[in-house]
Amino acid sequence: MALIMGLDLGILEIFKNFHQYEPLNDLVIAITSLGNGGLIWMLICGVLLIDKKTRSAGFLALFALILSTLVGEVTLKHCFLRPRPFITHTDIVPLIYPKGIYSFPSGHTTSSFAVAGVLSYMLSRHRTVIWVLACLISLSRVYLLVHYPTDIIFGAVIGGLCSILTIKLYNRLNRSLSNK
Repeated sequence: MALIMGLDLGILEIFKNFHQYEPLNDLVIAITSLGNGGLIWMLICGVLLIDKKTRSAGFLALFALILSTLVGEVTLKHCFLRPRPFITHTDIVPLIYPKGIYSFPSGHTTSSFAVAGVLSYMLSRHRTVIWVLACLISLSRVYLLVHYPTDIIFGAVIGGLCSILTIKLYNRLNRSLSNK
């Protein structure tokens, strides 16, 4: 565990060195804001729900977003109670101060990977853009020093599992409906 914490802190130190570039800081803050409360993903789901051709993708992505929020934010964060880096390490000064005090898993990452997994499955030609956005939002959390890298890694895994579960449920429902 000490090795992982050492790696986490070492990576945060590397990101801290980039904070001298003000325009980059502003860009990263804007990117992380897209993930606040799952905002960008809710907007994308809303747009997808308008068109009949993409409505299923919108509903599934919304389901994955809700599932990932329940698993990550509502359940796991309150089980692990891992304080954010700047709370336990006073030499770490984040560029923003998020509302919550717990960092594991990253909610931005969990929701981003849950929705990106579903959307890349349902809308495969947009896969690259979707994954780039999910990764940028996730990495922004480490850059801003509000999450440890392991919060992001596990958030990605949990979000990915939520998207897989969502897709499996969707496929099972489709099979059972087509057999009737």
